Formats: sequence, structure tokens, C-alpha cells
Amino acid sequence: MADLSQAFSDYNNEGYLKIHLTDTSHGVRNKCLQLLGNLGSLEESVTKDAEGLATRDVQKIIGDYFSDQDPRVRTAAIKAMPVDSQHAFDGFDALLDVFMLSVYGSPLRHGVGTVRIQLEQLTETKIHCWAKIQEACKLLSDDYEQVRSAAVQLIWVVSQLYPESIVPIPSSNEEIRLVDDAFGKICHMVSDGSWVVRVQAAKLLGSMEQVSSHFLEQTLDKKLMSDLRRKRTAHERAKELYSSGEFSSGRKWGDDAPKEEVDTGAVNLIESGACGAFVHGLEDEMYEVRIAAVEALCMLAQSSPSFAEKCLDFLVDMFNDEIEEVRLQSIHTMRKISNNITLREDQLDTVLAVLEEDGDSSRDIREALHELLCCTNVSTKEGIHLALVELLKNLTKYPTDRDSIWK
Repeated sequence: MADLSQAFSDYNNEGYLKIHLTDTSHGVRNKCLQLLGNLGSLEESVTKDAEGLATRDVQKIIGDYFSDQDPRVRTAAIKAMPVDSQHAFDGFDALLDVFMLSVYGSPLRHGVGTVRIQLEQLTETKIHCWAKIQEACKLLSDDYEQVRSAAVQLIWVVSQLYPESIVPIPSSNEEIRLVDDAFGKICHMVSDGSWVVRVQAAKLLGSMEQVSSHFLEQTLDKKLMSDLRRKRTAHERAKELYSSGEFSSGRKWGDDAPKEEVDTGAVNLIESGACGAFVHGLEDEMYEVRIAAVEALCMLAQSSPSFAEKCLDFLVDMFNDEIEEVRLQSIHTMRKISNNITLREDQLDTVLAVLEEDGDSSRDIREALHELLCCTNVSTKEGIHLALVELLKNLTKYPTDRDSIWK
């Protein structure tokens, strides 16, 4: 690696790199950026201090191409940005610890003056790296799909590498964990104009298990922010009717009008980003996005029992989706999180209705529902009895389901 790094240094000193990075061909510029990204990720090429400097220089060069006129070059620049250097974020924290130990007389070989110089260098590296990431965030609104897709991926990678790093909220005096900030930005992309980006965003959200529970729950909370009032969802209204024992045969005019005032002081940027992200994903016109949203809910609900209970109504609704693949995925998802949920009677009614109506056309749906009923807790004895009656009716109608039902 040292020879490769030296070769890169010689190449750069001769001015060849600068010439090719300004080439009129987007393909040449792309390859130069790719080479820079690979070299910037080397870990043992030179001494640690020099490596930090080299990484910072590479980030600066690549970051300058985030605003290239060609979207293919902007995409290549985002993909090439080296973000896994230990000097980018966590190296700063480690050196700060060394500095504090030195001040308090720990027998370390680093002198306070030396550590102070290194600390300043790493502070500059950290600020510069974060500035480039912020530039990548601006590309989330780029006109070209491939650029937005690459920007989403970069933000996700950084959030997984440095989830606990504290970053400032733009246009605010507040600070936030990097993983929470990235989560809000990716949530925005669930409403992107390209269904490919929406699928990508939904899938990435499912892997962000380190996000704070407050921000996670915002993804199921749809609010009308135009007049700072909160609008109750259909699930909340149905749950209220169920708990009161009253059901209406029709809807009253304006019964879903927003009534609860939203505290303006409690509204921040991350909430407006995450707000209703999964609701939008589950209602998307493209079934691929709906499937990705269901899968993401499954991954997050498996690690959070409280979130599993909150997303249960939405998953049950997906049992009535027009696409069989979506319905099947929703059933499998509920089975996977069955240890964290308990079905209410109204939710069980929906499940059994699907078993009766949808079972006529799909044996896969029936068998998946049999397995779900086997694994899931029901809130009342009456619910268990109702499920048994429906399963026996199903057995009479489809004798070939005997093994699945008895199991």
C-alpha cells in the first residue's frame, strides 16, 4: 500500500490528476474520482498524521465535484467520497481522551503541546468531513434520480459508521445524534418523485435500528402542519369507537377535522422529516414501495415491542391490499413480530375476513394466515373461540388445508 500511495503522490505532484479531473469527458472524470475514493480509503499507506491529511485532501477534491454540471459525475463523486477514515469522527473523540489524560498527568508519551496540535488537526478534519456530508444532503433534492439515490446511500453509510456523533441542526441552535438526523433526511425521501428512490429509502429505514424511539414513532404519526393542528388518523378514530362500544353506519361531516393544537415549540426539523414516512410508504401507488415499507416496519418492530404495537393497525390494513404479494408480505411480517403484539377483536375480525374472502383465490394466503393465527396472541377468550370457528369452517371448505390447520 505504501508503494501505491507514493505512486499516487508522484502522480498528483506531476499535475496529471488535475488535468484529468478537468477533462471534458464525464467518463474520464468519473474514473479519476473513483481512483481518488479508493486511495482515500487506504489505512496503512503512510503514518497516521499524514494519512489524516491525505484523507482530508481527497475529501476536498471529491467534494468539489458534488456540484459538477454532469449528473453522472455528481453521482460518481458521492459514491467515491471516503467516509470510513478513523480520522473523520471517532479519531477526534479518541484524541480528545488522550488530551484529557495528558492534562491530568497520565504517563503518556504524548506531550500536551503535541496533542494540542494533533487535536486541532483532527478538529479541522472532522469539521471539513461534516461540511462535505452537508453538501451531499443538498443533493437529496437534485433533479436527477441517480444523484439523489447516491446521496441517500452516502448519508445512510455515515449514519451507520458514526451513529452517536452529535451534529448541529441547520438554521437552529440545537444539536442531534447523527443517526437521528440521517433518519429524518431519509424519511423525506420516502416521498421522492422516483419510485426507485422511494423503495431504496424505505429499505434503508428498516436497517436504522439505532434511531431514537421518539423519532421512530413519528413515522406513523401523520399531522397537518399547515395550520399546526393534529389530525386524528382513521386508526385512532376506529379505536376510539371500538373502546366506547359504539359504531356508526355512516360518517359524520367533518368528523375527522383536526381538533388538537400542536405546540409550535415542540415542532423541530427532525419531526417534520420523519412525520408520517411509513404512512406515505404504505399508501404509495407502487406496490414495490409498499412492500419495502412493510419489510422495513418488520425489521424495526422486531427490535422495538412498543413500535410493534403502534404499527399493528397499519399492518392489518395491508391485508386488504389489492396486490397479493403485498398482502402475503404483510401476513409474514405480523408472524415475525408476533411475540411483540396482541390482536384486538376488531383486528382479529379483519384477519379472519381475509381468511374467508381471500382464501378462495390463494392457498399461500390461507397457509400464511394459519401460521399467523398459531403464533399470535389474542386479547380475549371470545377472540380465540372466533378464530377456532373460522378455522373449522375453512377446513370444511378446503379439505386439502388439513395439515396446515391442524399444525
